Amino acid sequence: MVTQTTGGVTPVQHDRSPALAGRPTRSRPSASGADRAQPRNGHDHPRRSTTRVLVAADLALIRGAFVALLSLEDDIQVIAELADTESLASAARQLEPDAVVIDVALTGADVRPITQQLRAELPSCQTLLVSGAMTPRALRRALDAGVRGIILKSAPASQLAEGIRRVASGELVIDSDLAMSALARPSDLLSDREHEVLELVAEGSTAAEIAARLCLAVGTVQNYVSAAINKLGARNRGDAVRMARAAGLL
Repeated sequence: MVTQTTGGVTPVQHDRSPALAGRPTRSRPSASGADRAQPRNGHDHPRRSTTRVLVAADLALIRGAFVALLSLEDDIQVIAELADTESLASAARQLEPDAVVIDVALTGADVRPITQQLRAELPSCQTLLVSGAMTPRALRRALDAGVRGIILKSAPASQLAEGIRRVASGELVIDSDLAMSALARPSDLLSDREHEVLELVAEGSTAAEIAARLCLAVGTVQNYVSAAINKLGARNRGDAVRMARAAGLL
């Protein structure tokens, strides 16, 4: 595997040469009949091609857990691990992985910028997200940005490797619990701008601070807040935030 360094990301050269290089090899008679080893399940399956994976997670414990789990798979090779998204695109261009696994916590919950960049620069590289939780709106935005797989951290460990295999083969993989939650909640109740403003309200920002951050007039921000309050049937800003969270919109 590869760890991020101040000098960039360097792929590891995997040495598959025999341990005793230079020693002449002995020819062996070919096995046949009862002498030939049989697969455990009685079926002779072709060997899978190796899926090359880049792992990105800010916490060393999470990143190490991902790498350790994937190292148990014969057909998955972790070619690099990163602790931030700043060098993710350049590392992907350099190493050309089949899939990128991203811990959503690393992106501040907004995976769109890095996903869109990877999709534009490396169309053959598929992105798989691992998330602690995700709102229906965040799910829709991630899929719109080009994410091909989303797995919850509460899922069985085996789902990570299987999810990587499936997205690398072109499938769309979404955690079943997450998909059902998204279908059961009104993700389109608020417009994108109303949702964005309400998220900042939930963070404690004032109308003036939101206006400055989004390059809007204060009055426009207040109109968006009022619209969100009315759509949610709330009494005030605080009530709107509480109801939006209860509905899975924030």
